[in-house]
Amino acid sequence: MTTSWDDGSVLPALLRAARATYGRSIRAALSEAGLDDLPRNAAFVLGGLTNRGGTLGELTRQLGVTKQAASQLIDTLVIRGYLSRSPDLVDRRRMAVTLTDRGRDAASLVRGAVQSVDTELAVRLRADELTALRAGLGALIGIGSPSSGGSSGGSSGGEEDRPPATTRLTRFVPIFPVRHLGRALAHYAGLGFQVESHQEGDEYGFADRDGGSLHLVLRADLDPLVGAGAAYLYVADADQLAREWARPGIGGRTTAPTDTDYGLREGAHIDPDNNLIRFGSPLAGQADGEPTPRQP
Repeated sequence: MTTSWDDGSVLPALLRAARATYGRSIRAALSEAGLDDLPRNAAFVLGGLTNRGGTLGELTRQLGVTKQAASQLIDTLVIRGYLSRSPDLVDRRRMAVTLTDRGRDAASLVRGAVQSVDTELAVRLRADELTALRAGLGALIGIGSPSSGGSSGGSSGGEEDRPPATTRLTRFVPIFPVRHLGRALAHYAGLGFQVESHQEGDEYGFADRDGGSLHLVLRADLDPLVGAGAAYLYVADADQLAREWARPGIGGRTTAPTDTDYGLREGAHIDPDNNLIRFGSPLAGQADGEPTPRQP
C-alpha cells in the first residue's frame, strides 16, 4: 500500500509516527474509561508488569531512563492508585512494584488498544510483510543492544580486550542482620545515630552519623553466633567514643580501647544481635594516613 510515508522519510521519523499511532489508540481507550491521568511512559510500565512483573531497577532498564526519573514515575502511579510497593520477597533490600485493581484495569485497556492497532495493521499488510516488519525491527534493536556485538560507530574490533571502565566509589555501607528492627534502631539511636525505617516498615532500616552509614535488615531466624556482621569504623578519638557507647542503658557491650602495634588505639562494640563494630583512632605521633587494622 502506497502512503505519504513512501517519500524517503528517515526511519527515526517513521518509527516515531508509528509509535504515535499506538499512543493515540491507548489514550482514547483510557480516556473513555475515565483513566486519563496516566503520565507518559506509564502504559509501558503497566504492560511490562502485567507480562513480567519487576522491580524498580528492572523497570529503569526497560524504560531507558534514569533511576530518579523511573522512581518519580512509580511514585506518581502509586499515588494515583495504579501500583503498590512492597519489599521484594527474594531480596528485602529491594522494593517490588505490583499492579492494583485499578492498574490491572488500565493494563487491560492498554493491551486491547494495542491489539486493535495490530488487527488493523494485519488487514493492511500481508502475513509475510508483517513477518518482515518484525524481523527488521528486531534487527534494528539488535544493533543498539550492548550484548549483540553490533556497533553504530564502526568499531575496528578488539573491544573485548579493553579493560572495563571504572568509576569512583562514593559510599560503602555495611548491612547488619538483626532479629527485631525496632529494637535495633533504638539501640543505634542510643549510640548517637540518626535512625529511620524504610517506608516506616519493620524489615529494613538506616542509621547515619557524621557521614557514616549503616543499614539494618530483619532476619527473624538469625543465629547471632554464626550469622552476625562486622565493620571497622575510623574515628577521631576512640576513647571518647568508647565512653559514649558504654553509658548505662545503651545495651550491647563496649570494649575499652587499647594501643595496638599497627598504629591504632582500638576498641570494639558488640550490639545486641552480636554484630561487631571495631573502632580505632591513630595513636599520638602517628604519620598521616589511616593505619590498617589487623585481625584480632
